[in-house]
Amino acid sequence: MALNSPGLLNQNLDFTLASFGYASSIWPLQTTPGTTNQVTINRQQLAERLYRVTGTGIYQDTVMLNQTAPILQPLLNANVRWQDSVQTAIYKGQLQWFWGDTLYEVGFGNFRAAGATSQLPSQGRLSPSVGVDLDYYVDVNGSAKQMMPLPQPGPVWFDGLFTIVDNTDQERMLTHYSRRDSNNVLGAQVEHGLARFNDSQEVFQRFQVYPLDAPISAVGHAFEVSMGKEEYIYFAESYPNIRVKKNWNDVSDPSKWEAFTPLQQGTRYNAANPPLELDAQG
Repeated sequence: MALNSPGLLNQNLDFTLASFGYASSIWPLQTTPGTTNQVTINRQQLAERLYRVTGTGIYQDTVMLNQTAPILQPLLNANVRWQDSVQTAIYKGQLQWFWGDTLYEVGFGNFRAAGATSQLPSQGRLSPSVGVDLDYYVDVNGSAKQMMPLPQPGPVWFDGLFTIVDNTDQERMLTHYSRRDSNNVLGAQVEHGLARFNDSQEVFQRFQVYPLDAPISAVGHAFEVSMGKEEYIYFAESYPNIRVKKNWNDVSDPSKWEAFTPLQQGTRYNAANPPLELDAQG
């Protein structure tokens, strides 16, 4: 933090320090111009927060102090002010990033998914412990562009991003997409399915449109699992209860996708009388 308020200099002030996952603490500091102080706060959660990846002013205080920031765009990148709901996958040797909603610093925002790439540490860029240099997919104005610009109205959200090799031995990147009611950002789902990345246009396009009541689709985050000689892609939202065999034919056939459920095989949920598979004790 850089303090540049003349009315607060040359005083002994109490600073309250707080961050998610850390204990709040109060530190008395002397605000003498040209000096620095270093303080510590106690971490309470198991996961350690390292840094902020997106948004404005990530290293604005570092820049104000004429120090060198570790990332290439320390103040503003692709006009991105704020983003949420990140999905990542390694595709064709680079880390791919996609977010659900993006607010712009100038203008309103992009609610049809924004995307970026970053190099892997082995390619000579930053260690993950230091930061991430994001190279956004941008529009003609230099803002993070829509990654699935459908002609129909409504926000588009991504989840279950994964990669797979197709029957021509080409690596493909796919994601579950959900188009929402345009009258409400958190509105009902009006379309969903699988979308495939078009490398030449650098956007996602419809690959398969699912019925709205399709019982199984990719959700949450994907990861790969080996079970004996079989390779699977698992999908976890709260729990990893959805999977598909890691081959193009099974991925392309919704009937081949599997879900772990307490329902009796072949049944669907009925709130009044759920067909649960129960043991002798109920």
